[in-house]
Amino acid sequence: MDSFESRLLAPALGIEVLGFDPRGEGAAPQLVALLDQHLVVVLRDQDLSPDALVHLASTLGEPAVHPVVRTHPNTAKRALYVCAEFTRWIDGWSPEESSGLLRFLFERSTQPEFTYRHHWMPGDVVIWDNRATLHYAIHDHGDKERILHRVTVTGEIPV
Repeated sequence: MDSFESRLLAPALGIEVLGFDPRGEGAAPQLVALLDQHLVVVLRDQDLSPDALVHLASTLGEPAVHPVVRTHPNTAKRALYVCAEFTRWIDGWSPEESSGLLRFLFERSTQPEFTYRHHWMPGDVVIWDNRATLHYAIHDHGDKERILHRVTVTGEIPV
C-alpha cells in the first residue's frame, strides 16, 4: 500500500489523512488501526461512489441496519431514518423492491416545508439532533476558506 501523511485535527477529535486510497489492498487493516487510535478519521480528496462507500464500510465491520422510521427517545415523535446518500435498500427487500418506496421517502423528506437552509455568518453555532434531522453541506463558499468544528455526541441504538 502507498504511504500516506496525516495530521492531528485536534488531540481530542482525531486525524486528517491525505494520500490514502481506501480501495487499495490492505486498506481495511490500516483504517481499523487508525480508528483504534482516533475517534474521527477524515480521509481527504476522496471520490467514492455511494456503492464504494458501502463497500468501504463493510470492510470495517458488519453493515449497519436501522429502522426506516425511528422513535425519538426523548419526545417519542417518529421520524424517517433514511437518506439517499447511505440507505441502499430496506432490510428484507431486494434493492429493486426497495427502490420505489425509498425514492418516495427521499423526495418527501427533502421538500421545502421540511427543510432549513442556514446562511452562515462568522461566529455561528448550529446544533441539530441527528436522531430526527438530515443534513447536507452545500459547497457555496467558492474559494473562500471555511473552518468547521464538528462535535458528535454518541447516543442510543435507533428503535
